[in-house]
Parts: sequence; structure tokens; C-alpha cells
Amino acid sequence: MRPALLEFERLTDDLSRLLSRGDAEEKLLSLPLDQVGSVDLRSLLSEFRQSAEPFAVKMSQYAMQLVLLYGAFEQLIEGIVSGVLATLNEVIPSTGNLPDKVRENHRRKSLEALRDEVWLARRKDPMLPVRIIENLHSCESHAGNFRLNALAYTRHGGNFRRRTIDELFRDVGVEDFLKLIVESADFKDYLTALGRDSSLLGKDLGAIDDLADRRNDIAHGSATELLNRVQIGEYITFFHAFGRAAYTVLRHHLGKFLVQHYGSRFSGQAVVHYKKVLEIDLTDLPEGTLIQVGDPIAVDVSRASGYELGRIETIRTISGDVQSIRSHSGARIALGTTCRIPVLRHVFFIHRDCPAAWLADLL
Repeated sequence: MRPALLEFERLTDDLSRLLSRGDAEEKLLSLPLDQVGSVDLRSLLSEFRQSAEPFAVKMSQYAMQLVLLYGAFEQLIEGIVSGVLATLNEVIPSTGNLPDKVRENHRRKSLEALRDEVWLARRKDPMLPVRIIENLHSCESHAGNFRLNALAYTRHGGNFRRRTIDELFRDVGVEDFLKLIVESADFKDYLTALGRDSSLLGKDLGAIDDLADRRNDIAHGSATELLNRVQIGEYITFFHAFGRAAYTVLRHHLGKFLVQHYGSRFSGQAVVHYKKVLEIDLTDLPEGTLIQVGDPIAVDVSRASGYELGRIETIRTISGDVQSIRSHSGARIALGTTCRIPVLRHVFFIHRDCPAAWLADLL
């Protein structure tokens, strides 16, 4: 999932720079010709001004910006859906442990993908049908090394809108995905920074449907109401916040599988300081248990959607900071973590045999 988020942010950052170039061009065009000393520069500026004035030019710039933004958003949704399923491939030991929705939908989605010749052609991978069949067989035969057809879940016929996005994530086992986005700390921070109520850019997430509508208007040549660069910049900020929140929500969701298959619950009482530091008694761990800086942990913060995931950043003892320590009687330590811990129910130490690539994507 993380590669999809980083690519989305790279694309939208590039689009932001494109908007900045538009601002620079506007300032350049506003320069009075009689204040430009060079005759050649005056001639070039005059030609530039004439070429930029027609509505068709402004329309083409607007179309490019909106299509780029929608394309980046579509790639993000497809990428994080594929990321969820790729993670399940790595961590779930058998198909019987898969979320019900994923298991119920896999055969149908795989067969529909195989029948969609247009979609297969667009993938430009002649071996894709073979892999879909092989992966489907691995799931149907309950093989230990099964592979879900992640791409089959991302196949879609229309634009991504709020309803279709919720349905897409419901099929991979995430209920009320957009509601979880709005309730996430990342998106609440964005709303606070926004500082005003907005049906499009606020908690209603109306910008998603609006962007799809504007993209369709452009495709059909019927776009008449153009957003200015400031407004497009506000849309970019909204989708940045959406992307970050989506990644966090899905990390929490996948944390449930991390805890289920690779977690050991800490049976003692942990005390939270500064919403990220855990004070524990080493006596509550099996004698000789090794704890190291960088170890992954999961924290139950009473969130129905899943667990807060992070790593141990520091280990502080009564004698100072250490890089590692083994549990022994009578010692208390403070673990500085990367987690947000507003409330605490349980702490889980993650086994070191957890797939490293999976952990790297989530942490």
C-alpha cells in the first residue's frame, strides 16, 4: 500500500508545481509591454499573451489538471486495494482464515476478470490470464501457498465515486471504509486546518463525486464551469488528506491479522505517558525475552477498525537508554514508540518471523 500512497503524493506534488507555473505565467502576462526593455522580449511576450488568451487554451490547461488529478486518485484506490490483498497473501496461513467477504468474492471476481477481454488487453500482460487461473486454483484447492487475484478486485467499469469505493473495500473485508476515513485522526486534522464547513471538501467527501463528474464533463466536451487554480489546489489538499487517512485506516485493519497470526499479548499492566510511551514491568514477560529498538508492536486502543501499529524507538532503563534488553525480575522500562495511544487496552509484541516486506509496508 505504501508504494501506491507515495506515488500518489508524487503525482499530486507534480500537479501542485504545475499550478505554481500557471501563477508565474499569469504574472508574466500581466507585465506592461512598455516596461520590457528588450525588443525581442517584448515581441515574445506579446505573442505569448495572444496565444494564452483564447478560452480553448484555458480549457485545455484545466482539462489536463483535472484529468491528472483524477488519474492519480484512481491509481491510488487501485493500488491500496491491491496492497490489502497482497498483504493477506503473505500473512494469512490458509484460505479458511481469510475475511468472509474476500473468500466469498474471489471466484466470481476472478472469472469476471477472465471474461473481460478489454480489461485484459489494457493490462498488456499476456501471462495475466494464466496467473489468474493458477491463483484461482490455489485458492479453490486450499493450497498452503495460495495467492489471491488482487488485480481482479481492482477491475471496475466506471469512475470511482463514494458508493463504488465503499463497495470496492467492502469486497476486500473493510466495512464502512469512507466512514472510517472521516473518523480518522488524519482526516480530522485536515478538517481542523480547513477551518470551514464544506460539503465538497469536508466530511461529506463530496469532492470525490465532483471530481468524477468534472472528469466526465471534460471527456464529453461539456465542461463549462472551470475551477481556478486556487480551487484545484484545495482539491489536491483534500485528496492528500484522504490518501493519508486511507493508508492509516487500512493499516489499522490489517493490524488485526498481524495480531492474530504473529502477536503475543503482554499480560502485565502498561502505563501510557505522552500518548506514545509505554511503561512496563519486565517481570511480566517470560524470563529472558529479548526486546530491541526497532521491534514492531501493536496496540489495542479500543478502535473497532483495528490496531495501532508502530515500532519501538527507544528503550529507557533506570540507568539510561539501551538498544536492547532481556526481561528479568524487578525491572521497569519505558518504551518510546511511534504509535498514537489516546487510550490503551492491550499491547502486543510482534514475532520476528513476521514477513519483513509486509511489516515494511505497514510500519
